[in-house]
Amino acid sequence: MYEERCNIKIHTFQAFDGDSFLVTICESEKEINILIDCGNQETYQNYIKPHLLHMSEQGKKINFLILTHVHSDHIGGAIPLLVENRSFAESCIIEIEHVIYNGYLGLELECYPSLDCTAKEQRMCQGILAQGRAVSGRKQTEKQITLNEELCISHLLIQGGYKWNVWDDDKRCLIIADTHMKIDIGEHSYIQFISPNKQQLIQMNKKWEAYLKRIYRKVLKIDNEIVRNAYEAFQWIVNNANYDTIQELITSKALNKESVEKMANITYSYDYTEENKESIAFVLSVKNKKVLFLGDANIEICRKNLEKIYGLNPIEMELIKLSHHGSKRNISNHFLEQFGSRSYLISAGMTDLRPSMETIAKLLVNRPKEQKSIYITNKNSTIECFDTDNIHNAFMFEFVNIANSVIEI
Repeated sequence: MYEERCNIKIHTFQAFDGDSFLVTICESEKEINILIDCGNQETYQNYIKPHLLHMSEQGKKINFLILTHVHSDHIGGAIPLLVENRSFAESCIIEIEHVIYNGYLGLELECYPSLDCTAKEQRMCQGILAQGRAVSGRKQTEKQITLNEELCISHLLIQGGYKWNVWDDDKRCLIIADTHMKIDIGEHSYIQFISPNKQQLIQMNKKWEAYLKRIYRKVLKIDNEIVRNAYEAFQWIVNNANYDTIQELITSKALNKESVEKMANITYSYDYTEENKESIAFVLSVKNKKVLFLGDANIEICRKNLEKIYGLNPIEMELIKLSHHGSKRNISNHFLEQFGSRSYLISAGMTDLRPSMETIAKLLVNRPKEQKSIYITNKNSTIECFDTDNIHNAFMFEFVNIANSVIEI
């Protein structure tokens, strides 16, 4: 039984360089469970699956499964979850009531006619599926899962009869933030989407058309299941770009108050990669508490949509899950000044790529007189650079390692 003062609990799974969070909301006698992304396959098998099986034994369910975008470190673990769960009716792992995911739905913005593929077009799509499978790193299981089932989450959702982006009118809809899209999930709780915008989804479609023209010298302006599966495989392909490396890693001995402040004021170009711009991001509102889950979304798109919703006056969030594992290109001082927090969550692995040192610097310098908690899932060398007496004496903050544990709000 939860304490009455605790309205929100966030269980952070060990996702290494990925994301996976289970959010539990308590409203009176009702419990709402939201699973946000599933990390990679290792995260699912070792951490998520045992936890979900235990929940199912207790008669609990996942009310909302939110898959932010097609990237293996976010939804690689969703594939085995959906395969092993079999279907909405069977729920072999756990009952999943609703699924929020865009997948190939962005392709519907083009209003292509529903036509069958020619034999040549089918071979094109099969080639794209093969490339996507190679990128995703998936291996055939003993059950010899077919390529479409193995790679395409959209296919698994339809085949499993899940309520995928279906709300009151039983019509599947695309998640588009600039329509001020909001869904009620409880008596006092709702999800307000702040990414992606319609334009970001259209840009991914244009990239799809350019890819087809460059590789196959033909653009498939038709709509059917084969093309949709190929489109989702294409998303796996374009989302496989390596993270940009840190240009210069400053040692902990070199860090002091002045160098951190200087680092915090460096301005970088925003992350305009198509795959991250189409990431789902949202505000989870529970009574008077607001928690921000940014996925891998473009921070400026999120800021502008938040400004449209809440106005120009600064609003403090209870907690912010930083975008793109704390990348310096997915945060800004402008954003923190308008929609900052005293609590930040960074899901990142043991490499030096994430979080960016510039991101940590911006968090420390913003609202310097307020104590901050920076929740981390791994303590890598970037974190160690700041976790010194010298920096702790200069700024009011703490690092809290919460891998496979719970944040209470």
